[in-house]
Amino acid sequence: MNAQKITPLSPLLLRFYVRCFSYPYAELQYELQHLFRVMENTDILPEESEQLEIILNIINQYQGQDIKFLREDFVLTFTNAYPDQPYCPLLASDFLSRINITYDPEPLLDLFMESGLSISADESFDTIINYLEYLSLLFEQYLAQEIDLITVKEFANLHILNWIPYFCNQVEQVSNLALYKEVAIGLKQFLQGLAL
Repeated sequence: MNAQKITPLSPLLLRFYVRCFSYPYAELQYELQHLFRVMENTDILPEESEQLEIILNIINQYQGQDIKFLREDFVLTFTNAYPDQPYCPLLASDFLSRINITYDPEPLLDLFMESGLSISADESFDTIINYLEYLSLLFEQYLAQEIDLITVKEFANLHILNWIPYFCNQVEQVSNLALYKEVAIGLKQFLQGLAL
């Protein structure tokens, strides 16, 4: 895949993947479909068409699954509800400690809060969801010429590209559903294809 630049489709793709790492709920399929329709109405470069095919495949797989099975695989894949089963934690600090990388996410809390991300007091701010959501905000700011590419690259290299591709590899290995495997493949391909 050729290196892609940040385009108006980029933050939408990240928001789609953010939704895919949320605990499955009935309305989620409609949110995913809505995001896809918005993406279709965005100016798309030829090299981005592959990502839209992946997105459409994910939506079709989501619609083809019973919500009960989606929830079961989500719990099995992303939590330690079954201690004897391998899983892939959604928290950066938990995931990185499992692969013996020391990482202190605390400096990001203020950054996330100042950006307006909605972070509940009863949950960790250190989830893949917040990292991807924040990167999508940086993409939007870059496209609006409010920040430079160096700012985006610094965050991506320090806090995204250093662990999320490995996370995606792990999801591919531990998930029982093709859906989460496809989400992991698509996200990894998108991140590694960016010219950052």
